[in-house]
Amino acid sequence: MAGEPFDLERLRQNWARAADPPPGELPARLSAVKAPRDPYPEARETLERIRAIAMAQFPARRETLEHFFGEARDLLAVMERPADNAGRAGGEGEDAPEAAKDPRARMMELLDELTELLEVFATIGR
Repeated sequence: MAGEPFDLERLRQNWARAADPPPGELPARLSAVKAPRDPYPEARETLERIRAIAMAQFPARRETLEHFFGEARDLLAVMERPADNAGRAGGEGEDAPEAAKDPRARMMELLDELTELLEVFATIGR
């Protein structure tokens, strides 16, 4: 498993499937994808596989990587139960942090940051 390449594209596609379809006719890329009814278990499994691979390939960077994977787990929890977080301090609303206002957008940013970080780690060595 440690020798497998990262499958971040699959994780991104998982979020694309979970997003609301655009108004009007579905684009070909979305109409060909059968979205799971509950994408969160698959997202958690994929995230944990990526985490295991990253930790195996970059053990010296564990602390840095753990920050990203911890935030990703928290965002998944918020996205899975959005109604549970509404009305609470730090939940949805005008004064909520950006991640709470749009957790899916923050997750995409986080995945982009993680991709760049892994590329840097691969370039500078383990």
